[in-house]
Amino acid sequence: MSNRKHYRIIIEDPPAGRQGGPGNGPIQAFLQRLLEEHPGEWAVLDRNRKHIGYLYNLKKRFPNLAVATRKNRDGTFGVWVKMDSVTVADKVTA
Repeated sequence: MSNRKHYRIIIEDPPAGRQGGPGNGPIQAFLQRLLEEHPGEWAVLDRNRKHIGYLYNLKKRFPNLAVATRKNRDGTFGVWVKMDSVTVADKVTA
């Protein structure tokens, strides 16, 4: 008897993509408001965040984002963010 998995052929169209796409969620809106209303100031994003890796991926979209985290005793993280009004491109040309 073979241990190989056998696949059935099922003809089916993939489901429709998500509306809005990546980068249009509540955290991105929060960061945009932070930049507009309080540029260069630290703000608490969350005091008990379980997963934080994706926050560092946001730096690709927001090069002026700074993230500070502190680990809590229960294993969660406190997260603070800051949006500088000066972008990386502006710093290079200055």
